[in-house]
Amino acid sequence: MDYFKEIRAQFPVRQSAEQKEAFRVWLEGVCAENGYALRREINGRLKHVQLLAGDPEHAAVLFTCHYDTPAKGLLPDISFGQNAAAFALWTLAQVLLMMIPAALGFLLAAGLTGSSRAALGAFVAVYLAELLLTRFGPARRRNIPQDAALAAMLTLMERLPEKARRHTAFLFLDSGERGWQGAKAWCKANQMAAYTRLTVDIGPLGLGPRLLCVESGLARKCTGYQTLRRAIGENGVLEASFAPSKASFLRGEDRAFKCGIGLYSCRRVSVLGDIARTGAALPETETERQADVVSAALAAAVQKLAGLPDEA
Repeated sequence: MDYFKEIRAQFPVRQSAEQKEAFRVWLEGVCAENGYALRREINGRLKHVQLLAGDPEHAAVLFTCHYDTPAKGLLPDISFGQNAAAFALWTLAQVLLMMIPAALGFLLAAGLTGSSRAALGAFVAVYLAELLLTRFGPARRRNIPQDAALAAMLTLMERLPEKARRHTAFLFLDSGERGWQGAKAWCKANQMAAYTRLTVDIGPLGLGPRLLCVESGLARKCTGYQTLRRAIGENGVLEASFAPSKASFLRGEDRAFKCGIGLYSCRRVSVLGDIARTGAALPETETERQADVVSAALAAAVQKLAGLPDEA
């Protein structure tokens, strides 16, 4: 099955409870066809619904990916890899840009009421409204990078022979676009797996021709890490670079796991370094190709860990 095209056609938005449930039912059916039994876990006060295949406490590698889609941002979606100055300046710029409508609300309320208290209230109300729209507003209609990440996860699951599957676990996470709340809730409920298993989070793909692998210090000490790193570095298509999580400003579910590795598609820009910008995504055909390359590299790593010949 062409998972990328299927997800794009059937589930372009996965934000509301109904949209997420429809996608979960489809996901369970697809995984069952490939020999995986997904079980649901409900974690946290907000009842995040996660879908899990395999035994994460005994697997050599736990693969994760979130399935929800984000709200439409008010400002361009830009993430910086390892440039601290660019990250700080863009963060400051976002705060200042969002203050402009709030400041206009302040001036309008002050002019209409003559009350400083009313003006301050208007400022706070407008600023909070902007934050809420960014977090819970209308969904982004084109969520191609995360669709590709899900496709890579499903293709990886399909590629693995039975023996290799016993060495892996797969976790589809809720609320990744809301501060990876689903990942945090799952880790809190499954601390043994969350704190000891080598975990690879497949992040957005198609945002550039490079693959940036963000790694925690504990991940580099895990059994199987070197095998995984070689397979990613030798994928033959994407230029891969590796960076410690403490020196990276890309944020994903991998941060919730003590032994986490995050895979992020990005492009190198002079002066700025590695950046991931939704507005500068690659064509869909190239994004789909990236998903296939990433899944093939991860499958090769798992098969080597399982002592099997590479069939990718």
